[in-house]
Amino acid sequence: MPMLAAGSLAGWLSFSNTERAVNDLADKYRHEVIGNVTADLNAHLAGVQRVVELNARQGWDLSDLKGLQRRLFNQLLAFQTPTQIAVGTTERVFVGVERRPDDKVMLSHSDLSTGYGLNTYAATRHGEPHGYSVSVPDYDPRQQLWYRRAENALGTIWTDPFYYPGEKTLQIAAARPAFDALGQFSAVYVAAMNLEKTSRFLRELSLAGGARAFIIDRKGLLIASSLDEPLIRDESLFDRLPAIESRDAVVRKIAGRIRTAAATLQAPLERQEMRIEAEQDVHYVEARPYRFDEGIEWLVVVAIPESGLIGHVKDGNSTTMFLLLALTLPALGLAILIAHWIDVPVSRLSRAAEAIASGRLDESIEITQPRELASLGESFNAMTARLRESFAALEQSKQKLEERVIERTRELDGQNSALIEEIHRREAAEHGIRRERDFTRRVVNSLPGIFFLVDEEGQDVLWNTNLETVTGYDGEELASLSLFSLFDANSRIALRHKLQEAFAQGHAECEAIIVARDGRRIPFHIKGECIEMDGSPHVIGMGVDITQRKRLEDELRRLATTDALTGVATRGHFLDSAELEIERTHRYQRPLSVMMLDIDHFKSINDSHGHAAGDMAIQKVVGVLKQLLRGEDLVGRLGGEEFGVLLPETDSARAVIVAERIREQIAALHIVSGESRISLTVSIGVTEYQRFDTGIDGLLLRADLALYSAKHGGRNRTVLRVAARETEAA
Repeated sequence: MPMLAAGSLAGWLSFSNTERAVNDLADKYRHEVIGNVTADLNAHLAGVQRVVELNARQGWDLSDLKGLQRRLFNQLLAFQTPTQIAVGTTERVFVGVERRPDDKVMLSHSDLSTGYGLNTYAATRHGEPHGYSVSVPDYDPRQQLWYRRAENALGTIWTDPFYYPGEKTLQIAAARPAFDALGQFSAVYVAAMNLEKTSRFLRELSLAGGARAFIIDRKGLLIASSLDEPLIRDESLFDRLPAIESRDAVVRKIAGRIRTAAATLQAPLERQEMRIEAEQDVHYVEARPYRFDEGIEWLVVVAIPESGLIGHVKDGNSTTMFLLLALTLPALGLAILIAHWIDVPVSRLSRAAEAIASGRLDESIEITQPRELASLGESFNAMTARLRESFAALEQSKQKLEERVIERTRELDGQNSALIEEIHRREAAEHGIRRERDFTRRVVNSLPGIFFLVDEEGQDVLWNTNLETVTGYDGEELASLSLFSLFDANSRIALRHKLQEAFAQGHAECEAIIVARDGRRIPFHIKGECIEMDGSPHVIGMGVDITQRKRLEDELRRLATTDALTGVATRGHFLDSAELEIERTHRYQRPLSVMMLDIDHFKSINDSHGHAAGDMAIQKVVGVLKQLLRGEDLVGRLGGEEFGVLLPETDSARAVIVAERIREQIAALHIVSGESRISLTVSIGVTEYQRFDTGIDGLLLRADLALYSAKHGGRNRTVLRVAARETEAA
């Protein structure tokens, strides 16, 4: 009867709880799908971020463009997630590699040698450029969204999803700033990922019939979708598709409910569950926030139709009832028979077991049927016999053990006295060691600057609290780190060399830059001495912060190369820089022009209005030069009111146009000295580099002769002088 009642109750509950079963199944299915989507996003985004952070920490040599491109090519082959890896520098240099949908790899670069045009080539399987593909003129990576976002960032940042015309897909990029050995911002490393991978993952999930999965950002725009529909509304405008404008009615209704529930997607995203009626069906919906590092906050949405779940639950209920009826009735009859056959022998066994438990070991039983229980009765009788024998032997062993314990106790009493004395001696020795260790620690921590003791592998053995304060790492972290990992890439090489020098010669010193946990770069002057400790050589290192000294050196360098009044190059710095530019011009056969500029009637301004008015006139002229010249052009103050201008990549025709703009702009200026209004004009001499020019002197001489002609021709004018012969240039 209990079995029949239980079967009936189970059948009734199965049919009555169908709706609850559907809800539970929908919850489990949604959680599983969202968990898979989250794991896939984490894997792909972490792969892109790992590439960017690895490159930013490596400190690659940005002057070796070919070697840098080869490293990026190898990374693209090693990491499957990024579709593009690149770097853009403050000098307008760009190097990148890109994987196309057909798995073809393209190489791109832009620098002075390309005229700052972006040249793109197909790559061989060894990473070498093969054939010319396309060129984009006047490309500047500093104007790209990823560069502008990262140049003021402290770490890795993520861009918003953007439309990539080359593949006509959505992409997202991670970017991170990089710094040179002096801690100056020098470049931005970037890696991009094709979001079509996420849509493909959603479509490949084993979704129930009619189920949908999609991802939206804070603005309600689609990131990825399991439905086969474009995510771009207008390719010509790079306009992304809002979820509320999806082709699918269910997606549109869910997006409208999410926007209504949250009021605005600019508020913090929260998990939502809802039931949506659309397309003549009820859909169980869950929208769960997804966050990754800085800049990524999306909603992962899964909708399960009720029609795809309820059929499974009803089929299960029918099967359950049929099986219950088929099994319950035969089981009931069999149970009655077995109970009568087994109950009597089992009762005998139970009474005998109770007797043994109470201490009556002479108990025995007799059972003939069934055969299995008869065998069990014989085993029971044999067990009681062995128990009686075991208890007798145990009593004898107990007596012998008590005698042995008394004897052993006497022996231990004598040994305990010696052991206690030895413990007291060791405690005294350990106290002395702790006192010496504490004294050493206090001495080390009182030292100025940083202190460290390392073994031959560069592993920290001892350090002072100043090292923890400077680096931002606590004691446990420093214990697990190598000394070299605390410094930047260039310093690590120097430190390894100097550490070997200290072990070989007994001492060494160098300058190195510590990279703190928060990214600060701190220069130190470090001295090391080799000592013997525990039978093996170690190096004691002490470092002094030389940040202030470096600032003074930079200031002295600036004062030596920069004119104090105008901020332009001094004469010496101008001439040195010009010689280097002429060597480059000669090597690559590129155009170069030089201007000599002199303020007209400058002596009369000084004599009539004072040197303050003269200084003001000079500053006004330099202001015009800075306004009209390019970043790569060089201005130097060669004399009191005389200036030289170096124009790379500029022929004489273009140089004359630039000179005329400068002259006209200055002629429109005036300065006020007391009640006087002083007009300004300049005379300009221009010349162009010729293949037989061997240095800056010949160019300056021709420009000076042109300037002389401009002065004697009436001033406020530009004169071009061209060297027609090599002898004339000489």
